[in-house]
Amino acid sequence: MMILSDRLELIASKIEKGETMADIGTDHGFLPLYLFDKGVSPRVIMTDISRASLEKAIRNTQSFYGEQGYASVPEEICFRTGDGLATLAEGEVDVVVMAGIGGRLMCDILAADPEKSKSFSKLIMQPRKHPGHIRRYLLENGYDIIDESLVREGKFICEIITAKPSECSDDTDSGKSDIILEMMKYPPDSIVWEAPMWYSDNDSAIGREYIERKLKREQLILKSKESGRNADTGTTKNNIVYLEKLLAGIKGE
Repeated sequence: MMILSDRLELIASKIEKGETMADIGTDHGFLPLYLFDKGVSPRVIMTDISRASLEKAIRNTQSFYGEQGYASVPEEICFRTGDGLATLAEGEVDVVVMAGIGGRLMCDILAADPEKSKSFSKLIMQPRKHPGHIRRYLLENGYDIIDESLVREGKFICEIITAKPSECSDDTDSGKSDIILEMMKYPPDSIVWEAPMWYSDNDSAIGREYIERKLKREQLILKSKESGRNADTGTTKNNIVYLEKLLAGIKGE
């Protein structure tokens, strides 16, 4: 039986039965293998820029099916070496997953071929860092963010962002229009993009902890700046005020 981590299981839950998928930077290949084995995705593509890294996914897949008595891996499971979306044809799959890589790299991958990027019905992204960059890129380049989720993995809280090209989205007005216009005043590395205003709608314990962690980080940065000479504390103080307001909204205060 294939068992996923909580992070990968949550990503898997964003993919509907019958949707084909590609996992960019697949590493061990656990997510696509799980989706295919469970009958969720009838075809999966595992890609990695490194052949050595892709070999891990190949070995895991061969081992999995070998243990079940299969003579070979099903032909609906594909392995490809290459950079980003270059391994895929336009519209070849329904869903593209990018998980565990940085938000800036995700932006670069999508921007390398904008037309191809928009040929897939859904993008599921779990940025390892710089989540603000991918959020802003999506909203500036004709995508709708249709869902955001948080999940714990070890000591980390991971963000999972699901987006669709605007022409593929049923939600023509996500209710975030005014918020997005306000956020566009800030650069992508601003705390406003890192912890977006719509997080105030999240009343979960993990949502509160996520904001509390960021608030504590900013408070430590402020303390460090204040102990130095001629340090500019304005931005950090503004970040603290913003996060305190966001946290109050999450707690319903």
